[in-house]
Parts: sequence; C-alpha cells; structure tokens
Amino acid sequence: MFFIFIIIYIYSDVTGHGLEEVGCNPKKFRWCHYTHEVNFWLYAILYCTVLAACFPLVNVSMNTLFSKILGSRRQGTMQGIMLMSGSLARTLGPLLVSTLFEQYGPEPVWGLEYRM
Repeated sequence: MFFIFIIIYIYSDVTGHGLEEVGCNPKKFRWCHYTHEVNFWLYAILYCTVLAACFPLVNVSMNTLFSKILGSRRQGTMQGIMLMSGSLARTLGPLLVSTLFEQYGPEPVWGLEYRM
C-alpha cells in the first residue's frame, strides 16, 4: 500500500523546468552576503572522518559511565529512557537545526556542533 502513495505523488520540485542559482541565493537568505564559501571536499572528508571516529567512542563511553552511575538501580528502565531521549533528539534535532540554518546560516549551526 505504501508504494501506491509513491506512484501517485507528483514530484513538482523534481519535474519543474525553472532555473535556480547554484550556491547561496541572496534573494532568499540574507546571510549569503557575509558567509564565506567552504570547500565541499574539505568539509565532507573532515565531517565523515570526525563522525566515524567519534560516534563509536562516545557511544561506548557514555553507556559505560551511565551504567556505572546507575549502580544497582533498574538499569533496563533507565537505559530505555536514555535511548528514548536519544531517539527524540535525533527526531527533533534536524528540524530545529534546519530552522536555525535557514534563518541565520551555517555559522551558528557549526558553533552548535562545535560546542557539543
């Protein structure tokens, strides 16, 4: 049944024949005037490298510390609550960060990532 939705849905953005500027559009975003361009390959390679190195380390360390802090309490319930809050953050995070990006550009988003 899900595939019926895909077949009937008209992709107006994909089938449009208009021309759009490549890069930052200053008519749409005011932060395009003062934001510097970042080399895509530098950003992509560093982003993937940092994510590949940090996620496993942080995940193991955080779960180990959390179980040590909990001690003999109900670890299953508390681990479930922690996983639920992580899932909620992964759901709401992109919505909030995309709104921040659209309003103020990439610099506040990078600052937020740097501080975390």
